[in-house]
Amino acid sequence: MARIALDIDSTLHPYWDLLQRIVLERYGVELPYEEQYEWGISALERDAVIHCVEESHSDDNILAGVPYENAVETVRDWHAAGHWIHVTSHRRAQTAAATARWLDRIGLPYDDLHCSFDKVTRCTELEIDVLVDDSPVNIVRAREAAQEAQKRARQQLQSFLLRHGRVYSGRSSWSLAHRRWISTLKFEHPAHLIVLQEYCQAVEDAEVRLRRLTDLIAETVRSWTMAPVVEAYQALRGVSLMAAVVFVAEIGDIRRFENPRQLMAFLGLVPSESSTGEHVKRGGITKAGNSRARRMLVEGAWAYRFPARVSRSKQAQLEGLPRTVREIAWKGQLRLCSRYRNMILSGKHKAIAITAIAREMAAFLWAIGQEVQPAHHA
Repeated sequence: MARIALDIDSTLHPYWDLLQRIVLERYGVELPYEEQYEWGISALERDAVIHCVEESHSDDNILAGVPYENAVETVRDWHAAGHWIHVTSHRRAQTAAATARWLDRIGLPYDDLHCSFDKVTRCTELEIDVLVDDSPVNIVRAREAAQEAQKRARQQLQSFLLRHGRVYSGRSSWSLAHRRWISTLKFEHPAHLIVLQEYCQAVEDAEVRLRRLTDLIAETVRSWTMAPVVEAYQALRGVSLMAAVVFVAEIGDIRRFENPRQLMAFLGLVPSESSTGEHVKRGGITKAGNSRARRMLVEGAWAYRFPARVSRSKQAQLEGLPRTVREIAWKGQLRLCSRYRNMILSGKHKAIAITAIAREMAAFLWAIGQEVQPAHHA
């Protein structure tokens, strides 16, 4: 049976309504619903946000929570079917007792409760199969953890084979041919064959979990307020569905940056600088800000090594997008493919050229983000 992690706020009950009321009472400010998807609350200072969140998680407010219709019944069905339920929340650890009382009061069955800002690490430790969460950031990071688990499982298997002198001579690892080769391996000692099967099973389990989370993201993004933005970003070469989701989940509403340079600096893609008087020395990129979004851009930048063209799959993604978005994407492709080629011909190292392309990709994503509005919550 599955191991299910279940978020609380805005998943089991309408938390944002409570937070809106507290903010309005204390500061006279209305919080747009759209700002909850990545906590990009722009109307309040950080300390004010923390104060209001802590008040929303007081014992009285926790115990007064009213679950969504059919939420408790659904979880009961899962638990009765034999699924293991882990309830998790970004609430402070001190709120666990009140949260447990609330769960008992509403009659929601669970096997484990965890209150901590870092939900994903705990889910990884528990080998959670499915994370039910209102926040795309958490689902994206859960998928990232699953990718790391898959990578570790594969490395462990390959290390085992290498220790026993089994080296694959084919072109690419983890292809169908590679897997067939692994299935034909023989060992003199029976214990070694058992260990091999255990490693293979670990790889398979990690792959299944990664596919499950990938499918969950693809399904969840359809009802996300930022779905139109995710769709528009995919017009740019090197930006897949997962890359667009990661970028939006980590960056939020790109319109909060006044110009592309602010976004580039936020992503840590601008050169570092060491100044002494009138002497200015520039170094490598700062690598400040959000590393996940920066990594996504760098990975996508490799697509510009090849001549500009619109593939059949990309053409299908462009259909239905605003004309301005399509024009920006094509302009970006022409410029970045040419820029990469010129930098390589001038003797620049590939890594430097790719970083420069990633920096300019951010600028084109910023331009696309100005043309597309998030969907309004009904």
